[in-house]
Amino acid sequence: MKAASDSVYGSGGDGGDSNSLLFRFVDLETLPADANASPSAWLNAASVPLTDCISKTDPRCPPLPEPWLTRIFADCCALLVVTGGTGELTADGSAYSLEAGTSLLLPPGTLARFRPHPSQPPQGYLLTFEALREDGFVGTIRQYRIASNPFSCRGRLPKASFRELLSQISRIAECRKLPSVERSHRDQAAFYKLVYMLMELEGEAEDGGSRQAVLRTIEVMERRYFDPPGRDELAQIAGLSPWHYSHLFKKTTGLGPNRYLAEIRIRRAKELLLTGTALRDIAHQVGYGDESHFRRTFKELVGVSPSAFARSKRDKVAAVSYHYAAHLLTLGIIPYAAPVDKERERHRSLYHDRIPVHLLRGKSLPAELWRQNMQSLADAKPELILCDEVIPPEIGRQLQQIAPTVVVPWMKEQWRGHFRTIAALLGKEKEADRWITDYDRKAADARERIRGLIGQETVALFHIMAGQLVIYGQRNGGSVLYGDLRLTPACDIQTIAVFRVVTEEQLPLYDADHALIVVDRDPASLRLWQQLRTGYVWPNMQFARRGHVRLIEETPWLEYSPYAHAMIVNDAPRLFAYDR
Repeated sequence: MKAASDSVYGSGGDGGDSNSLLFRFVDLETLPADANASPSAWLNAASVPLTDCISKTDPRCPPLPEPWLTRIFADCCALLVVTGGTGELTADGSAYSLEAGTSLLLPPGTLARFRPHPSQPPQGYLLTFEALREDGFVGTIRQYRIASNPFSCRGRLPKASFRELLSQISRIAECRKLPSVERSHRDQAAFYKLVYMLMELEGEAEDGGSRQAVLRTIEVMERRYFDPPGRDELAQIAGLSPWHYSHLFKKTTGLGPNRYLAEIRIRRAKELLLTGTALRDIAHQVGYGDESHFRRTFKELVGVSPSAFARSKRDKVAAVSYHYAAHLLTLGIIPYAAPVDKERERHRSLYHDRIPVHLLRGKSLPAELWRQNMQSLADAKPELILCDEVIPPEIGRQLQQIAPTVVVPWMKEQWRGHFRTIAALLGKEKEADRWITDYDRKAADARERIRGLIGQETVALFHIMAGQLVIYGQRNGGSVLYGDLRLTPACDIQTIAVFRVVTEEQLPLYDADHALIVVDRDPASLRLWQQLRTGYVWPNMQFARRGHVRLIEETPWLEYSPYAHAMIVNDAPRLFAYDR
């Protein structure tokens, strides 16, 4: 992630040296002044306005009860300054009354619920900005990650600071109304000053550092729910007496420590139930030594027994990982939410308009894309989320706040393992077995046809992406070529888990009788492709001399899913026929 220009360095609440944090302005919105105005300020700037959701049939935004109860996902820092009107906001278990003179700071990863007064909704400002922590270098490029707790204050800010905060945020708003040539960086300077003000605040005076201490113990409970510290130890961590700790915990979250812990455990139990894990094992894994106690607690909090929850049908399945959406399609299930890029994935075009919620997809996922996707998921309210272990840990924790989330290991399993795991989650094991049997039969037929065309000649699968040449090994298209079709690779693919970067000088090590190549359309990749074709090495490779080079599309060839692999098996014999 590269830093943007509207930024300021500083130190913050989650530690680090004085130059380890970078703050970047995202957006500033004026809250609606009347009940009929669009409350889009309460949503991410790129999401669908709530008024559109209410007035139109839009599957991304299910109808909301009156008065509006909006779910807000804050993937970056959000500063709310209220100058009039009234409403309520609940975030991280804490309830806040919104009225003139209120200022709230929500940290990244907050899933909040907002209820405005039907005739006097809150007025004021909503400022969103990123806090990024330096995370080393990739080559010469400095990398950043989202800082989870950049300030020592969060939630309600001291009333004494309201006037100064409002003055500063109003100055930013006025500056941003000016034409860019007239701003002369005044809006950036005002933003920098506001950030420094927040860094110096300590939170609401009535709670002070004690409330922050309670929030720290909640983080401990989230990490150690299976073997949590007792109340006395949690109180010791917070630096409070046990009685004062329990009192302040309930005041902060609305729940006692034991009930809060139970909700953490049951949330994790929901995810394990979807994997088919035995109830006895689930009870122990989430911290219950007695299975009957686990059953009683689950039914009390969820309303149904663990077995009934596991059997219940789930129609709204979201696939955050792009490849897993294709597994659902193969099983005849339309994802309720999934990453969609119509230009890059034309092989899925029949299904694009049938997927209710389109998540953003890119070669990489910067904070902006994650922010919009998380807000879309929060609005959609899926019943189950599928993801892999490659996503950042903070994103995984945020997904768990939205719906039960099952992590299907990406690197530890091959595509057949992914497919069978997802099928088992949704009660589609028989369908998956039938599909794999049919696929293996088609692969065997294609294998014989290709063998009749090229015999045991070698095949290499290349990809030019981001200005680099890579060769694929055991996964993606390589899984079909060398695994299912049993073609002869140009090198030892056992040493290439997914792909390997290859320089022009190293190309002769991967010479083959046949080459399949995907060339991305970014300028750096197109330049490299032109350089290779007009250079000395590529034209003298065996596949080039024989005219055995095929340009292929990124999808389906580089997608690792049963849906794509079936297409590759159907298409592969044609690629090796040449002029026959």
